[in-house]
Amino acid sequence: LCRTFLTLEGVSMKADPNFNIYAASLPYAVRRALAPATAAGAVALRSALLDESNRVRWERFQELMEGCGGAGAAAAEAKEAVSDTKTEDVSDAAGSSEAADMMVGLFGSAEGKPLRAVTRDACSMDLANALTGTSATAQQIRESGTSALAAYLVTALVSFSKMEREREEKEASREAKRSAKVMKVLAFGHLRNLATKRGVQGVVQLVKLAFVGVSVVATALYRAFGSVVRFMWQQGVRRVLGKKDDVSDAVPPPAPA
Repeated sequence: LCRTFLTLEGVSMKADPNFNIYAASLPYAVRRALAPATAAGAVALRSALLDESNRVRWERFQELMEGCGGAGAAAAEAKEAVSDTKTEDVSDAAGSSEAADMMVGLFGSAEGKPLRAVTRDACSMDLANALTGTSATAQQIRESGTSALAAYLVTALVSFSKMEREREEKEASREAKRSAKVMKVLAFGHLRNLATKRGVQGVVQLVKLAFVGVSVVATALYRAFGSVVRFMWQQGVRRVLGKKDDVSDAVPPPAPA
């Protein structure tokens, strides 16, 4: 494994001296850590993410997400070095979206069964409190959700070509579609627990969740719209400057006196 990384690092550094092979491979390492292949590994994953009362250990979970997000940013920088057609906001959004898609895809894969079990057994009230609370962890979770949604909206809005969007939809993997379905089932299961098994506190949490959801969507739309406007403005400026350069090149030099 060490030899493989050293070889890949040497090859990548010839193309880009600033490329970090370890940061780029971190999302795959995180995905592998969240998809143990043995029963002992599944137990270890459960004990790492949940305590004895099925409350989520948010600190550990946040560390994994931050590592994956940092790797997504590194991947975005690598893509930007290859192509200079995207702005910084769009490339950062693409990197965050790619990392989020990789983690979400785990829910629909065969090796994601241990993670699905952990998500299903987690305490519904604890999940709701983590999303609606005022703690630093709750704020980080909401910020992560807002950033992921804004990144998705930016990548969707920047794809101006209708044929390109249709091709991407056709090429969407079966794993991604299954992941979306699984996450909906898990989310509705926890919402049902809050509505039917938690009494008044559960209903209050549902109201808070609705308010948080509206706030996250509104903030994500605002950020995505701002990023797309900046992207279109910079693209327009580049085109105008490019036309000016073409016109100046086309004008013949003055004849000598």
